[in-house]
Amino acid sequence: LNLLLLTCANTKQPERALKILGDAHGFEEQRAAEKIVDVVSYNTVIKGFAQAVDAPQCFNCLHEMRDRGIEPDAITFGTLLDLCIADNHME
Repeated sequence: LNLLLLTCANTKQPERALKILGDAHGFEEQRAAEKIVDVVSYNTVIKGFAQAVDAPQCFNCLHEMRDRGIEPDAITFGTLLDLCIADNHME
């Protein structure tokens, strides 16, 4: 999963990565499967939106991951901080 998300991020397709992330959550819920979405998955999607300078989507991903019980890590916050500095979004 994470390699596929990274491919989307690297090819400037963060919306596609977000859809795949949602599909993966759906798979987990339908199959009561072992969790395949983790903090790395979200960090990768956030990175894709950060590269597209889409701060609102980055923060939407942050809120979604926390709502799903996945705790952000130093990479998450570093990516968001870099985005805010680059985008002069320091509110």
